[in-house]
Amino acid sequence: MKIKNTYFNTEPFAFHHHGRPKHATWMLSNKPEGYEKFKLKYKVLESQHVTGNREIFKGRKEKINYIAPSPRAAMDNPLNDKLHILTVNNTPERGSAVRCMEHFGMQVTQLGKDIEVYGHETKIPILIEHIPTIDKEYTMFMDADDIFFTEDPTNLVSTFEKELSCSMLCNSDSWFFPKGLRRTHELHLFQVNTAEAHDERSPYRYLNSGLWIARTDFLQNVFLPRLQFWRSAWLHADDDPTFLKKPYSDCDQALFHYTYHDLHPQLKVDIGQKYFQSYAWSPWLGQHYPERNALEVWDDYPFDAES
Repeated sequence: MKIKNTYFNTEPFAFHHHGRPKHATWMLSNKPEGYEKFKLKYKVLESQHVTGNREIFKGRKEKINYIAPSPRAAMDNPLNDKLHILTVNNTPERGSAVRCMEHFGMQVTQLGKDIEVYGHETKIPILIEHIPTIDKEYTMFMDADDIFFTEDPTNLVSTFEKELSCSMLCNSDSWFFPKGLRRTHELHLFQVNTAEAHDERSPYRYLNSGLWIARTDFLQNVFLPRLQFWRSAWLHADDDPTFLKKPYSDCDQALFHYTYHDLHPQLKVDIGQKYFQSYAWSPWLGQHYPERNALEVWDDYPFDAES
């Protein structure tokens, strides 16, 4: 199937309902006729043309049962030779994002299976340890259970190679998370000003670290050292005078905010919803930024019935 954002005139392939489930129910302008609350996700997952084993799984956040997209018999997508996909998840359920990628024949590396108590701060040390081991040209990270895809990342990687003027692209967010900074703080102002310079019509001003793609050489040689620096600042700033300031939170997204500030424009945010569609909203955003998430859905998009 295809989904088009009619406001930005884009066809994103990834839909991220980050945050609390009720955020998506506020997004009235993005509900095509016949789709309410999470039925758009339901439709995407059902559109994977399940045959034979109709396995049922339950989404963690919204507690709704879905028909699982059937994985291909072999992870045979040629994109596997070029793209490394990873996620961090310690639950038995693989998640909607993983199931979609498996349907498209993509291999997904699941990290963090041995985590006993999961929290936002657990992602950073796992990423720091894993990034140096990646041996493919591109790397994509995705949260496991609040993202769904309408196609594999082939077009994204192809566009990345030919058109994108950056080395890393992150999903955007319509609010700055985690809280803890005044709106006059340099990190907050930087992201607002950067977004407005790109597209003043967009409410998607802020970085979200739950979905991103990068050139692996940039990830290993440029991004990783900065991430390690800010992680060390959080851990040691109180007793090490070489750190000028301590990040305001140890949440992975807070450390990404600092790294984004350091590395822009090599690291950018998908402010215009070209590839990564944010699926979280609020009444205030609906009032001040109407129609930004007006979506058209083609659920009769041609497909190969055998696949």
